[in-house]
Amino acid sequence: MATKEDLAGVELHLQAVLAAAVAEISTKFAETNGKLVETNARITESNAELRVAMHEGFAEAAKERAEIVKSQARQLYVIVATIAAATISIWIALFTGAAGASLANPPAKTEESAMGTFEWSVRIAGPNSERSEAIEATVDTDAFYSVAPASLLPDIGVERSARRRTRLADGRVVDADIGEARVTVNGESVTTLVVFGEDDAPALLGAYTLNGLALAVDPVDQRLIPRGLLPL
Repeated sequence: MATKEDLAGVELHLQAVLAAAVAEISTKFAETNGKLVETNARITESNAELRVAMHEGFAEAAKERAEIVKSQARQLYVIVATIAAATISIWIALFTGAAGASLANPPAKTEESAMGTFEWSVRIAGPNSERSEAIEATVDTDAFYSVAPASLLPDIGVERSARRRTRLADGRVVDADIGEARVTVNGESVTTLVVFGEDDAPALLGAYTLNGLALAVDPVDQRLIPRGLLPL
């Protein structure tokens, strides 16, 4: 039969075994906790590296997109510049062709076209001159500028201010002298450009002056009439 001393020894032994087990469990827990901390650190580092990689990837993608946009903008600029240059060339060609209509000499008229022209009383003066002269001019919308005798214009204060290269109805290209004049028709006056024409050629009342006076041609009654509402 176990004595009291034997039981005390067993109790002490069990307490020692339990203490050793607790110590070992604490050690293992500490080691596991350390590994968890290390793993979390590695995860944090990996996340940081991933964010950097994603940022660099986005930056690279944005850079590539910017280069694409720049390239498209350059292509669009070239297209717009080409269209603008072509449009300007067309307008220059059209204006040159219109300005090259018969100026210094009246164009030869067929019987059909002559029906659209008629004589009209015109008063012409220099832009700053008090002297004026009334003349009979042929209303001709085929002529771009108005034309008056070169010997008359200086006497009423019209000075030569420029030369325009023009094409006559017979195909000849000439340099025509032009100047500013004050033209009055039907009581309405406008400052316009007039060509210094040949003295033996009839005076012309051209489209440029008629537009400035807001006058239209009535070919049936052969008269000048005010235009209606003018488009802007």
